[in-house]
Amino acid sequence: MDVFTLFIVLYLIVAAFAACMTWLEQHETTARSRVFTPLAFLICALWPLAVMAMLISMQLDRMTLARRQARV
Repeated sequence: MDVFTLFIVLYLIVAAFAACMTWLEQHETTARSRVFTPLAFLICALWPLAVMAMLISMQLDRMTLARRQARV
């Protein structure tokens, strides 16, 4: 199993957990919305991507800073 596959599996686990928690929350409420319910599930699928993008960006910034410091 390569690293990319591991990241995909972890992403799916996190997204599935978030979707399950959202479903339970929606199930407990009596007021349901035709707009916010699908939007909540869409956000469950997308927020791990935003976190991953931020982590990759932070790592790239660190690598760039380390290369600049190595040149000096």
